[in-house]
Amino acid sequence: MANRYIPVYRVALVRESTLIGAYGKCFLPATTAAMIHDFIGDSDDREHFGEVLLDAKHNVIGILSVATGTLSACIVSPANVLKPVIIQNAVIHNVSAIILWHNHPSGDCEPSQEDIKITQRICEAAQLFDVKVLDHIIVGTGLDRKRNHISFHERDLL
Repeated sequence: MANRYIPVYRVALVRESTLIGAYGKCFLPATTAAMIHDFIGDSDDREHFGEVLLDAKHNVIGILSVATGTLSACIVSPANVLKPVIIQNAVIHNVSAIILWHNHPSGDCEPSQEDIKITQRICEAAQLFDVKVLDHIIVGTGLDRKRNHISFHERDLL
C-alpha cells in the first residue's frame, strides 16, 4: 500500500484586542448597540455582520465580525455565523446564546427583507446547536455619527 498524505489541521482562537466598557450583560439593546459601535467605530463605510457570544447567564464572552461586505450589502450564511460558536463551544467556552448584529453605513437602520430572512435562517440553524438567538441589532454608522440602532427583539421580528 502506497503512503498517503493526510493534511494536519490546527484550529486557533486568537484574541485580537479588548474592548473596555461596562458590557457585563447584554439585556438592553442600547447597551449592546453601544458595544457594537465601540467595536466597529462610527466612520466605517462598509457593512459588517457579526455576533456577540453569551454564556448561560448572558454574560458577554466575546464579540466578533464574521463577514465584511460593501457599502450596501454583506454576504453571510448560517454557517459563517455558527462556525465561531461551534469552535468556542468545542475549545473554550459554553456559548448558549448569541446576539446578531450588523451595521448600515448609510445610517438608516431599517431592516431589509434580506436582513429579516437571513435572521430567520440563522435562528433555525442555531436551534440545532442548542444556541438561542436573543436579538439582531442593526446599528447606523453613517457620516452624521448618530449612534442609532434598531432591535429585532423589540420589533417582534425574531
